[in-house]
Amino acid sequence: MLLWSSTYRYPRSRLIRLAALLAVLLALFESFSYLHSTPFPRLLPNLLPTSDDGKTTPNDVASPSLPPIYSKTPYIPDVCQRKYGVRYIQDFLHTKRPYCETTKSASQISCFQTDVAEGRIDLFCTASGVILLSDSEKYEIDCQLRDWDNSTDLQGAPKIEEFREDWYSTGPGYLFQNFINVGKDHTSTVEECRTANASASHTILIKRESNHNLWHSLMEIFSYTLTMDILSLSTDETGKPLFDAHDAETSEVIILDDGDPGPFFELWNLIVKRPVRRRIDLKSAELSCLTNLIVPLSGATNLMWLGDWVPIECKESKTFSVFIERVMDFYDISQQRDLSEPLVLTFVDRKGTRRLHNQDDLLSTLRSNYPDITINVVDFATINLREQIRIVANTDILAGVHGAGLTHAMFLPEGSALVEIQPMDVFHKGFRNVAALRGLRYFTTHALQNPTEESEEGNTDWHFRNIFIEEPRFIGLMEVAIKSMYHRGTLDIDVQ
Repeated sequence: MLLWSSTYRYPRSRLIRLAALLAVLLALFESFSYLHSTPFPRLLPNLLPTSDDGKTTPNDVASPSLPPIYSKTPYIPDVCQRKYGVRYIQDFLHTKRPYCETTKSASQISCFQTDVAEGRIDLFCTASGVILLSDSEKYEIDCQLRDWDNSTDLQGAPKIEEFREDWYSTGPGYLFQNFINVGKDHTSTVEECRTANASASHTILIKRESNHNLWHSLMEIFSYTLTMDILSLSTDETGKPLFDAHDAETSEVIILDDGDPGPFFELWNLIVKRPVRRRIDLKSAELSCLTNLIVPLSGATNLMWLGDWVPIECKESKTFSVFIERVMDFYDISQQRDLSEPLVLTFVDRKGTRRLHNQDDLLSTLRSNYPDITINVVDFATINLREQIRIVANTDILAGVHGAGLTHAMFLPEGSALVEIQPMDVFHKGFRNVAALRGLRYFTTHALQNPTEESEEGNTDWHFRNIFIEEPRFIGLMEVAIKSMYHRGTLDIDVQ
């Protein structure tokens, strides 16, 4: 019998059920195909993203965020940004000025300047195409100086003969007068050297003002690092940085003064990697035919010295913090003090001028009053700089008579205390300002005239007089500093 025979009628109800079954099978087939052809997120199109509390949120609603006040930039006075912030570096970048006529010179001098120190212009310079002839004691720069009167961009820029000589015979003025000749025609020699040495390295010329005073030396090195940071952000006409990581590997510092290396000599390698050399140790055969010179900012122009007889309102310094971090990284010393340890007080033991009268008895009384505190008396002059910094990095209270030893305050952990005993009638604020920029507590008092010491002629300069302070006032000063640390970290000591 034929299914669809005209003589046979298939029941209507069965046809309806058969059609429904075919529809279900078709729907299942389409769903199966969809599952295998669609990315995973589309499998669950009706699920909404969940928030932290597990509730669902619409797809087009932005994730919640903290109130705007959380991202508000802290207010930093403009003067603080210009002197102690990254702004100090940035403000140099638009001041680069070429000093030599391009078509008439085989060399070029470019100088950068700032007037952030009111009443003076501080500057540093670079020079390319520089030679040092075997019969010359000076670096020769083939430079036809530009016409200042007819050069708009040079207005306000000092001429080379107007460069200031900074104290202790330092700074660009002194170097250009004593170690550099500008203007001689050495075109052929420069071109020969350029061909022989197409990628001349950099030579940084340094005339130190001191090689044994920690404060003076660190300020010089700090200014040098600022100079190199400025150059790393500056570019030549091709867009290449004036100083980069490759240059750091091939450049060198030349010390021009005749002093011995001193205890801080190695820190001149904070930026460049080749060994630091002294001019007096160089041989003619070792002298470069062609080099790029850098005459950096002098230590005397460092803004840590600007107005150091006046307290500052600034509370932080990015440039100062970076310099300190560089030094501690150089010596591989951690900046993290274990705040669960007992308090440590380090007293700077001066052996030369400004010695503290009756120091042993004063410190003995202090130990008796505070037996739970470790009190170290350190003569920093007897140990190397790395060990000095390591000691201070593990100190909570640094104390001493005004002097270079208190420079170590910059290496104290944040939140530590600095105690300075100032000579009579001296109101220096330099170390107070260091404390402000480093987030340190600061305490000071003044010495008195020693009743047993005669005021002899020639012994009135405070730099050379010893220091007298009565025991109650000394103990009271130290007590304030010690108790200010009673809740440092996890310590929990009652002040009474």
